[in-house]
Amino acid sequence: MISNNLQVFDASGFPVIEPIRLSDVIRSFIETLPECSFNQEKIVLELLPEPSQFQINGNPRLLNLCADYGYVRVIVLRGENIIYQHPHSIEEVIAMPLQKILNQLYPKEETFAFSLFNRPSNAIKAIQNIEKCLSTIGKQRVKSRLKIHPIEEPPLAEASLEDFKFISKPENEAYSNLKIILHESVYLQLYESMPLSHQYEEGGFLLGFPYTERGSQHNYLLEITHCPKAEQTGASFFHITFTGESFAAVKRLIRQELPSHRLLGWYHTHLFPATEEMGLSSIDVNLHSTTFRIPWQVAGLVNLDRSNRTLRFYSRKDGYMSNCPFGVVEDK
Repeated sequence: MISNNLQVFDASGFPVIEPIRLSDVIRSFIETLPECSFNQEKIVLELLPEPSQFQINGNPRLLNLCADYGYVRVIVLRGENIIYQHPHSIEEVIAMPLQKILNQLYPKEETFAFSLFNRPSNAIKAIQNIEKCLSTIGKQRVKSRLKIHPIEEPPLAEASLEDFKFISKPENEAYSNLKIILHESVYLQLYESMPLSHQYEEGGFLLGFPYTERGSQHNYLLEITHCPKAEQTGASFFHITFTGESFAAVKRLIRQELPSHRLLGWYHTHLFPATEEMGLSSIDVNLHSTTFRIPWQVAGLVNLDRSNRTLRFYSRKDGYMSNCPFGVVEDK
C-alpha cells in the first residue's frame, strides 16, 4: 500500500521529523505535463514491479528502499477522460522533487532513504548498506586482464540534400547536425496507415542508408526507406522492450531482403498528444543510449491523439537528445 506520507529516513535510519506528503513531492512534476493542472485533475500512480536502471544522483544522496519498484505509470484523469498516461522512472517523478524538498528542510544532511510503502523492510540496515557502498567508491579495484577495443565503423558515403527529390524539405535544417530523409511510403505508414494501438506502446526499427553530409565531417543525413514493426517486443502499457528475438528478426530481414541497408534507429508510440515540452521520456533516452550507440542512430516518436498523429525524430547532440528535422522524398 502506498502511503499518503512518504516514508523518509535519515542516515541513522530514523524517520525525519517533518512529514513529507506524496502530493507535495509529485506536484511540481505533474505541473510539467501537457495540459495538466495538479489542483484540477485526478492523479493516479501505478507502481510497476520493474527494477530501477537509474542512479539517483544529486544532493542529498537518496536510496529507494523499494528498488524493485523503479517505475510508475502516471495517469491523469479529467472527469472520466484520461488526458495523460505514460510510464516514468521513480527518479523523475519522486526522487528529484524529493531531493529539493529535503535540501531545503535539512541542508546539512547528506544521505536519506525513502519508501513508497507503509512498512519498508529493514530500513536501518538498508541505509547502513548504502553508506558502506558509498564509502567504497573510489577505492582501487583489481584490474582485469581482459581488454575490449571497439571496432571502428567504416567511413560513410557522402551525400547532400540536393541529391534527393523532396516532396517536402526539412525545416530549420541549418541548425541541426543530422537531417532525416523519409521515403514517402515510410512517412505514410508512420503518419497514417500503420495500425497502432491506443492501449499500449508499440514500436519498431528504422532501416535505410546513413551518409556523411557533403562538406562536413560531423553532420549526417539518414535516408529511411523501411520501418518494420518489432517482433516480440514485450510491449505493454508500461514501456516497449526490444528483445533478442526482435533484433534477430530485423537482422534476418536485412541479411535476406535488404543486404545494403543499415539499422538507422528505432521508433515507438506515446499514448498522449504531443507538446514541445514533452518529447522522449527518461526511459526512452535510457533505452536509446544503451541500445542504439552509433552517433547517427536516431529515435522516432509517434504521439497518438485519438485519430491524429504527430511524428518527430531525435538524435544525439552535445550529450542530449535533440529534435532533428525531416523531409519527405519520393520512393525510389
